[in-house]
Amino acid sequence: MFGSVSSVFAVSGLTALATVAAGLLLTLALTGRARRAARIPQADDTPLLVCLFEDRVLQDATDEGRRFLDIAPPEGDDLSRFLRLIDPRFPGVEACLADLAPGQTHEMVATDGDALLRLTQGESTLSATLLATGDGVHPTPEADLRIRAMDAELELLRHVAQCAPTPMWLQSDTGVIEWVNRAYIDLCQARLGEDRCEGWPPPALFSIDFDGPASSRAVQRLLPDGAGPDDRRTPPWHDCHVEECGTRYLVTAIAAQALVRAETRHNDVVQTLSKIFAQLPLGLVVFGREREMLLFNPALADLIGLPPADLLTMPDLYTFLDALRDRRTIPEPKDYKEWRDRLTALDRADSDGSFTETWHLADGKIVRVTGMLQPQGALSLMFSDVTDEILRSRRHRLERETDQAVLDSLPDAIAVFSTSGIMVVSNRAYDRLWKEHSLERVAPVTLGSAIEHWGEMTFPTPVWCDLRGFAEQMGTRAAWPADVQLRDGRRICCRFEPLPGGALMVIFAVPGLANTLEGAIWGRIEPVRRQG
Repeated sequence: MFGSVSSVFAVSGLTALATVAAGLLLTLALTGRARRAARIPQADDTPLLVCLFEDRVLQDATDEGRRFLDIAPPEGDDLSRFLRLIDPRFPGVEACLADLAPGQTHEMVATDGDALLRLTQGESTLSATLLATGDGVHPTPEADLRIRAMDAELELLRHVAQCAPTPMWLQSDTGVIEWVNRAYIDLCQARLGEDRCEGWPPPALFSIDFDGPASSRAVQRLLPDGAGPDDRRTPPWHDCHVEECGTRYLVTAIAAQALVRAETRHNDVVQTLSKIFAQLPLGLVVFGREREMLLFNPALADLIGLPPADLLTMPDLYTFLDALRDRRTIPEPKDYKEWRDRLTALDRADSDGSFTETWHLADGKIVRVTGMLQPQGALSLMFSDVTDEILRSRRHRLERETDQAVLDSLPDAIAVFSTSGIMVVSNRAYDRLWKEHSLERVAPVTLGSAIEHWGEMTFPTPVWCDLRGFAEQMGTRAAWPADVQLRDGRRICCRFEPLPGGALMVIFAVPGLANTLEGAIWGRIEPVRRQG
């Protein structure tokens, strides 16, 4: 069924195009013939063209012969070009020429029987004469070749149009379809059924607007008539490209369903990101490759103090930074221009593509600014309020400094190890006793390495071995004392105290210096131990 329908459309649908093309070709042929017949009487002995070659180079020729050679491919010498051009009508002409001896003449009849080629070989010359063989008039060789080329091109264009995977059709401005290709028939049958597509002309699938402006008429995204956006029979969305051809229009419909889906997903992602950006507590602004503002979120206005109306004007990066400077949001750098240029040129080869600064604003707020170079040259700036974070860090640092000062004021040596066995704090008395330099320490000190160091500075004792086992115990552990003796003869009272969370505190007291184990230290330790 499809074959018969396609044949009917191929014959009927191509009538207009074939008629126009055939008329054009016939007009060219008759024009060339008429001109030739009016200028040269066509008798059998009247040459259509004559070319004289010497050593394969053209020495002389009639006007027709020179025009004939002018359309030959440029590669090779003159005789080779001539033979390549005439070989389709006189197959084997090169072989005949190779067998031709000086003084001999050979004649060949064209494959269509309309012309005779006479070759006369001299010592170093060759005469080629083309003669007409019939009683009628003939086109010139140049016109004949052009007509043949146009025939071949027309056949190729027909084949290309029919094999194109996208629907194509020729439609008048009144909506009548005058020509279609095979893909249009396939789409028509898929949507309407074979019964609806019989006969000529086939139904129009798309309502093309031919009356609108050329700019909006050129490409129209349309659904086939009667199709809905969720139609799953065939991809419904098509981009219809319209090209004006006199009073008719050539339309090419390219399936755009995948593109529509991609655009829909893209819009959904943009809307989702916009909602997320709007809910972020940090301010976000993105600038394009040319440093023009692309988007910002509402939190930006609250953090940097710029009115939303100013941000809605979408200023460029320079204007944005200047506005922050005018409002004293930016701490005034020593060289503002150099600082601004450094920020705007993160894409330079000598830049790592990032920028981080902490701004202390006049109202006491502390804002961390992070700039990141994005793909395709975009620049994003994130403004986050780190006031509470900075203040907590400062309080924590002050508390640690206070605790360290308290420990350093005690005469007993103290060291605290974390659950993983890493020394987290020690005091000055510890450094004096064990000849350590905590402030210069680079690598972390483990409990194992500390026990080895203590063992080297004391006489052999099972205390250190017991301490290793104590540190590896799981569950509830009780504090225990022990005595060791330094190699200089001093006796040390040790106490190993478990702390909450699995930490361990080791206290070394040298008798006679201070009664710290029953005094100040334990007064501080016991409340902490009870909380654990």
